[in-house]
Amino acid sequence: MQLKQSAKESEAALISWYDGLDSSIRFKPEILIPMARQAIGQGWDDTIEPWLREAISHDFNGDIVRAYGFVSIANGAKQLKIATRWLDKYPCNIHLLITLGRLCWREKLWGQARAYLNDALKQDKNPEAYYLLGLVEQELAMDGQALSSFHSGLAINQSHL
Repeated sequence: MQLKQSAKESEAALISWYDGLDSSIRFKPEILIPMARQAIGQGWDDTIEPWLREAISHDFNGDIVRAYGFVSIANGAKQLKIATRWLDKYPCNIHLLITLGRLCWREKLWGQARAYLNDALKQDKNPEAYYLLGLVEQELAMDGQALSSFHSGLAINQSHL
């Protein structure tokens, strides 16, 4: 019980701190992304989601968009709908396409997830996109293709060693 209370106090302290930030630094990726990682790790996704969304609306940044994909709120369909709207302005942004693939995967929209991830891979051969594509292909019982996707992603990572 005491641990739960301490977590709530920590979340409240984070909210208070963020609310007190000057607007000139509030949306900076170097502030927001580490804070998002910490909040997601603590299970405070519902707290961080509107902050990331607001930052993306203020100044579209691929790293913040990517962080948005790791947020898991109760209404995942709403989160996906919000992210899909960004496609109008940024249809070829690899971070957005991977985020949409991740959100569709989480919502079990395998076909849509696969399409977004394939579109991302047309932009750049990205290990994260290959990994997610492999997960989607596993769900679709496309085991050979899943293995190929995982292998492609690992080959990219290995070439960077």
